[in-house]
Amino acid sequence: FKVFLAFQVLPILLTFMCVALLRSLRPLLSVPLVLIIYAQLIARLGPRRMVEKWFGADSDGSTRNPALTSLFLANSAVDVYMYLFDFMHFTRSAYPTISLILAATSIVMGLLYLETRLGDPGYLKRQLDGHGVLQQFTPMLREGRVPDLCRTCWILKPRRSKHCSTCNRCVSTFDHHCNWINNCAGHGNYRLFIAEAMLFTLACTTWIFLAGVSLPALTNQNGRWDDPDRSTLSKFFGAGADRADVVFWIVYNFVGGSFFVTAIVSLAVHNGWQNLTMNEWLNRSRYDYLHDSQGRFNNPYDKGGFRNLMEAFVTGRSHG
Repeated sequence: FKVFLAFQVLPILLTFMCVALLRSLRPLLSVPLVLIIYAQLIARLGPRRMVEKWFGADSDGSTRNPALTSLFLANSAVDVYMYLFDFMHFTRSAYPTISLILAATSIVMGLLYLETRLGDPGYLKRQLDGHGVLQQFTPMLREGRVPDLCRTCWILKPRRSKHCSTCNRCVSTFDHHCNWINNCAGHGNYRLFIAEAMLFTLACTTWIFLAGVSLPALTNQNGRWDDPDRSTLSKFFGAGADRADVVFWIVYNFVGGSFFVTAIVSLAVHNGWQNLTMNEWLNRSRYDYLHDSQGRFNNPYDKGGFRNLMEAFVTGRSHG
């Protein structure tokens, strides 16, 4: 219950408190900004260490932190609320196609999010004890091969797999542990994860566009947007005096949504072109199977750029 209260309820309450303050105390931006930063710090600064130190591990040994998941859901709820009650009556007639794209991508993205959040990322089955493992790797030792044994799960880890210290499970074709979905991205859900990230970027971009075109109608009480001597950027930030919540949320969605997730997708494409997981790309110097007999980098899974992308994003990477 303490984990639920501190890492799920608190970030959601802080997010909505920030929006409420932005709406009611428009000139006092410092208070909600401090609160939103505090909510982000709760989620980002050492989540695994915080859970482990404050509350201990779960019964399965995992120390997953649901705070970023809660923030994602809270931020999405704010986006939906602002669109329905602030923008929709301006945009559904002027920009019907873009409004439809936003609705469709948001629905599909939500379904993919639930699947990647709750689904199996490719967990490898644990052994109850080490006797079966000893029988498996004794012949390997006689042949002079050193088995890659996970001493937590008591399994022989196949290539490209890794033990996730946060989930406390070994994951097939492990890419990375994502705090946004509070789950690993691996063989079982990586393609859905990338599709979700792409749709999230598209949804954020269309939301920002619709919010931007609605801003003049929401904040033009004093004719600010009709002043030819002011730049568009000056008019945009000046609109914060009337609707600080909308201005702040546009910037927040651009930095935390469009820009950040686009960078993640770009890195995924970069690694997919080489047929490397994020884990292999970050730790490529540690894995013997990514080097030839002279110690030079050599990826045995590289089939050429386009085939690599098809395998990473469509058919699924080889795992083992």
